[in-house]
Amino acid sequence: SNELVFEVTVPTPEISDVALDGQTFQLVNLPDFVLSDQPGYPQLPQTAVTVGIPAEGDISVRVVASEVETLPGSYRIAPAGESVAHYDETGQIDLEAGLQTRFAYDDSVYSQDSFLPAEVATVEDTAFIRNQRVARVVIHPVQYNPASGEVQVYRSLQVAVTFPATASAAQQTSALPDTLDPILSASLLNYEQALAWRTSRTGDLYAPETAPLAFPGDTLRPWFKTSLRFSGLYKVTRADLQGADLAPLASAPPARLQVWKDGQQIPAHFIGDNDASFEDGEALVFYADIAPSIYSDNDIYWLTVGDTAGMRMTTVNATPAGAVTDNWLPASMHFEQDLTYLHDLPFGGNSPYPRWYWSKLSSLFTPSVTEYAALPTVASSSYTASLTVRMMGGTDVAASPDHHVRVQVNGQTVGDLIWDGKVGYQQQFNVPSSALRSGQNAITLQAISDLPGVVIDESYLDWFDLAFRQQPNASGDRLSFSVDGAGRREFVVRKLTGQDALVYDVSNPAAPVQLTGVQVTTTEAGVPDSPETAAAPAAPESTFRSFLPLIGGETPAAAGNYQARFGRNINGTTSYALARLSGINRVQPITRDIGSNLRATTNRADYLLVYHADFKAAAQQLAAYRRANGLSVAEIDVQDIYDEFSNGRMSPVAIQSFVRQAYSTWQSPAPTYLMLLGDGHFDYRMNTGLANYPNFIPPFLDCVDPWLCEVATDNAYVAVSGNDSFPDLAGGRLPVNTPAEASRMVNKIISYETAPPSGSWRSGLIFVADNSRAADGTPDLAGDFEAISEATITHIPAQYSVRRVYYDPYPADDTGESFRHRTPASTTTAIINEVNAGALFLNYIGHASNTTWAHEVILQAREIGRNDVTLMSNGGKLPISLDMACLSGNFADPQFHGIEAKMLNWDAGGTVAGWGATGFGVATGHDRLHRGFYDGVFQAGLRTVGLATIAGKQQLWASGISQDLLSTFGLLGDPALKISLPGS
Repeated sequence: SNELVFEVTVPTPEISDVALDGQTFQLVNLPDFVLSDQPGYPQLPQTAVTVGIPAEGDISVRVVASEVETLPGSYRIAPAGESVAHYDETGQIDLEAGLQTRFAYDDSVYSQDSFLPAEVATVEDTAFIRNQRVARVVIHPVQYNPASGEVQVYRSLQVAVTFPATASAAQQTSALPDTLDPILSASLLNYEQALAWRTSRTGDLYAPETAPLAFPGDTLRPWFKTSLRFSGLYKVTRADLQGADLAPLASAPPARLQVWKDGQQIPAHFIGDNDASFEDGEALVFYADIAPSIYSDNDIYWLTVGDTAGMRMTTVNATPAGAVTDNWLPASMHFEQDLTYLHDLPFGGNSPYPRWYWSKLSSLFTPSVTEYAALPTVASSSYTASLTVRMMGGTDVAASPDHHVRVQVNGQTVGDLIWDGKVGYQQQFNVPSSALRSGQNAITLQAISDLPGVVIDESYLDWFDLAFRQQPNASGDRLSFSVDGAGRREFVVRKLTGQDALVYDVSNPAAPVQLTGVQVTTTEAGVPDSPETAAAPAAPESTFRSFLPLIGGETPAAAGNYQARFGRNINGTTSYALARLSGINRVQPITRDIGSNLRATTNRADYLLVYHADFKAAAQQLAAYRRANGLSVAEIDVQDIYDEFSNGRMSPVAIQSFVRQAYSTWQSPAPTYLMLLGDGHFDYRMNTGLANYPNFIPPFLDCVDPWLCEVATDNAYVAVSGNDSFPDLAGGRLPVNTPAEASRMVNKIISYETAPPSGSWRSGLIFVADNSRAADGTPDLAGDFEAISEATITHIPAQYSVRRVYYDPYPADDTGESFRHRTPASTTTAIINEVNAGALFLNYIGHASNTTWAHEVILQAREIGRNDVTLMSNGGKLPISLDMACLSGNFADPQFHGIEAKMLNWDAGGTVAGWGATGFGVATGHDRLHRGFYDGVFQAGLRTVGLATIAGKQQLWASGISQDLLSTFGLLGDPALKISLPGS
């Protein structure tokens, strides 16, 4: 059938008064319904159902029958509050303060004379849960007319869902059982019907684009790699090929040596006699074009021995044929240092610029900043250079504009930047040549506090460019430059120290050309540089742009009495790299690659274990244990993923691409679990110098948090079917930084499953709740955490023992319950005592930061100072922690771990796994996750913690609220961990 009809019966509404902003409003509640959460709009109950739908086409819904009741009286329905982040005096989000809920009231909405929401039933969103497409149908049974104050309630509804007329089983490839079937059967209204609409994984048209081919991928011959940082010429000599691992390169005929990058062979130039052996004094020269990346400063070039001759550069005659066109080169240099990471600047996804900045300007704290630009020998003639400065606004006030920055070059003012808001802004300034110097040049930025209505003006320097004229002198026997124009050009490069100049046309970096006919002559010692040609202020017919440093990244002082001349007929932009052989940088150490074949469609695994090589022993131990318990395991060194999916460079996108590839193309059944063994942090390139450890398994950073913007989202690694954020595999991470930590966590997991201590501790669940009222009775608008806890407890079967620890400083609540604690200190003691007694689950509901529970600090785990985790001595009686709060699941800061990671890594006890957030969130969304997790365990029969987290996210997705939590909630632990239920 192409139609599904279902009925909704609405319980009797509960109406209560609530005081907001000094006004009295009403709230309409329906049991088990959620309240809408659009700030400033009336909060009204809603519910949702999930239906399976065809893989293609749109569905529609309509109400076919209903019973409506108008409530007596007139009402002022309370508006939904707005959750906002707290900013400190420097303009940064205060992570310790968390979110604050403030009153919001939209006059334009409350003046409407019509019932809201307008539609009683709507289709809000669709997603893929593995190969099953689903839709969220939202029901709004209560409508409110703000102008008249009327409230009407649909006491019963019949809703029809109409599927596309072409819906059929044509795309069905298999209705084989899937590991998420318990979740789907419990959540889909039409589970049996939807089985016919499941899609094929192979060639899935609904998945994001698959990864491009990067690594050459031929495992039949040895491959070798070198990591290079700067664009320019590089050479491989016999001295670079020492050692047994490199013997295939050293012993091969040089003609068969090949250079590769991004799956493509790069033409090289072999300098030698081209006989059958690679001899001293010979070299393989190639041009490296280093692509910028936010993940790595370096790029990887590959070497191998081909069955046939390697690609070699073609040659072009460049014999000079006239006078030198120009005796100076207009140069362009880019200056940038990434020292400060700002997760929310700019705010929004798909930013063209990384969220890294050089230095901060503040009208109150640092009103002036000076950075330095080292220039080569600048031309001394009179002309106009240019300076381009890019800034990022750090504050945004009501006044416009709200930023004013003055720019100076070596003390001379060249202009002002004036702009508005937290946006990027760049401007080019004219700089008189007299202001520039050979060597260091001071670029000073000043915050000018003269804008009306602006109390504090903060901004960040991103980068600056200098365009100027330099003399055509080689530096360290090398120089690179570009030319724009048309016609014949004659070039000269001076200050070479010998006659063996090599010149290459690198206009197409993937296909450089060797230039022949270059003439090298001596100049008289002590003779100054040739005089510059007279030039008008206007630019010449063609201009040169030199890119420094392009070869090797060094700019040593120019020296030598040789000059090289060559000529070309040009049309457009051409680029050249010139060097003596001795001036060409040697490649970095060459290492042999261990082949992998992750793209093979013959692979199969239930459990993808991605590890860093430092933790191989622990990975092998865990893999062996999972295999012994019936899972098919693929052990993958993360470097192999980089090799095959990102040309050998570290990249979280490569990990995501691999998981998508494995899910989409490996043998059925598709992988169920993704286990990441290794810690990671936001400082991908180790810019700050603050990271204690490298990025073993980098986090996927994305702007998924409505308040913080960019946070770690390991969920991105497992949301691989369809263009949505719903996880298709159960993911988890062990955030380890040493082999000892890796061994400890793996042993915790295995002992928890195989040898749990005896006793009734596995029947106990600890529920910790933050206070919902201050000591003076002021309510916390973020939520009634105790009430939320009690509602969640109703999802726990009666045979389990619930042990409460509630922080409650409000005296009127003192009714003698021993689980209420008036002070943070007594609450801390109670939490520790309960944990030390052991429990199946440790639940927390309330406010949190990276290192604390509750603003009043009822639990803390700092790197330096108070660390309550060290008081946990529960040994093997390890709970699984469910943190329904902000930030406590954060692992991605290079200086410290969140509280969940600390409990997981504690050797005397703590936890065996923790589910928490890397970002902010609100209590209503946390509640959906929490209930869904327990429904998955106790109703759907899920027995691994990773699948239970997917059940929680399914209930969150179905609710339609707080969808950001799909991305920010992640598991620290093994997703295949078997929950140690009593009797299991």
